[in-house]
Amino acid sequence: MSDSIALSGQETKRALVGYDETTYVYPVRVPGSRQTVRIVTDKPLSYEPDYEDFLVWHATGKVPDRDATVASEK
Repeated sequence: MSDSIALSGQETKRALVGYDETTYVYPVRVPGSRQTVRIVTDKPLSYEPDYEDFLVWHATGKVPDRDATVASEK
């Protein structure tokens, strides 16, 4: 048997670079219930996300950039 270590992408990056990356967790309340869900991202958001943002993040893996959306609508 061989001794091998399987590392995920983040663990490999930590091992090679030598530091942990910061993650930002945003709790979001589900409308009509007392349940909350979480958005986890590697960049801080400049706004408080809502459930619509969670649905977009869950479907695409990316948090919508409201600042860019507001600028393009002007």
